[in-house]
Amino acid sequence: MIGFLDGTVAEISRGERTTSLVLAVGGVGYEVLMPSRAAEHLREGGAAKLHIYTHMRADGRGDSALELFGFERAWDKRAFLLLTSVSGVGFRTALGILSAVDPAVVLQAIVRQDRATLTSVPGVGKKTAERLIVELGDKVPALLAMRSRDGGASTAATPGNAALNAAMESFEAESDALWVQARQALLALGFREVDAANALRDYYKDAVGQDLTVTTFVRGALSKLRSI
Repeated sequence: MIGFLDGTVAEISRGERTTSLVLAVGGVGYEVLMPSRAAEHLREGGAAKLHIYTHMRADGRGDSALELFGFERAWDKRAFLLLTSVSGVGFRTALGILSAVDPAVVLQAIVRQDRATLTSVPGVGKKTAERLIVELGDKVPALLAMRSRDGGASTAATPGNAALNAAMESFEAESDALWVQARQALLALGFREVDAANALRDYYKDAVGQDLTVTTFVRGALSKLRSI
């Protein structure tokens, strides 16, 4: 398996939903498929370091062939693999989705069960949108939390951090893990720390005694944020 490739863009062919490029690495040219949106800034002769997913498929003659899918951020690769885990979503459909919108937009719509946003993405119909929500609803918050930990969302000190810390201290010890993961997911969706903290605190008060998961915690906090 190829984990990443670091080289020079020798050739590039741009399409609306997929960009194909040849990446020259150590005298070898690797053909890589990318979401067009992610490859907009790449130019022939320029340097590129891509995280690679290797897929082996059967060609029309019954032989095996390798396909390489490239992403500049490891998190984008994870989002791509998450999308392709859904029944009926193939590799090119996933590339088309990520060519149309940022991965965070798709994942935010899944968490919010926002079918209108999902079906507005080229290649995503009503049935696909429903499968995305049903099959990924419990997996997306963990990926968003991972994005926040990897630097996908800022956690720099802000004036709101005092309120955030106060809110965190008000939680019972057994909810700490839930709090951290849910908070990271909300930050990855672009919410301010103080707003995320207040929404989580407000929902927690309403949900005392319930069996909370990261998914229900995030969705409950989103309901509070939408009412602001």
